[in-house]
Amino acid sequence: MADVRQFEIEIQRDWVLITYDIPAKMDASRKRVIRALRSMGALKHTDSVYYLPASKKAIQLAETLPGEVYVWRSSLTSDTQAKRLTQEYYNKIVEGINKLHERINNLEHNFPILSLEAKKQRLNYSIKLFNSLKAAAANNMGMRVYERLADVGQRLDTLKEQFWGAT
Repeated sequence: MADVRQFEIEIQRDWVLITYDIPAKMDASRKRVIRALRSMGALKHTDSVYYLPASKKAIQLAETLPGEVYVWRSSLTSDTQAKRLTQEYYNKIVEGINKLHERINNLEHNFPILSLEAKKQRLNYSIKLFNSLKAAAANNMGMRVYERLADVGQRLDTLKEQFWGAT
């Protein structure tokens, strides 16, 4: 992956960590929390721990999450750790964009032979992934990421037009 310095991305020292303790028997609640975390641009760090660069908006959104959710504000004391965590966050976004490109390639290839329901499900899931990546990239991740997201967005728009024009 490219080094964050290559794209002049601001190294993040302050982060919001969100932890949750939701029992396995409450799977629907856990899924709602994870969807909400992704929609705000948080990325998975470890099981039950998500993170994103600190901002007033990020903290406000995190504090509205339902259930046993804890919001932590963390400041890294090491420049090396700040660079490493910023790089990790950036790499996860780029990895997600690459996976979404592959997903769209498959969808475009199979679009003519898929049932309407399969098209709808795959397209809606791809749109959700795109929106979570867009939210994550909004956290000062540089122009290169936005260019890649714009390309994915255009391809999704074309598929949406094909689908909703065909129904």
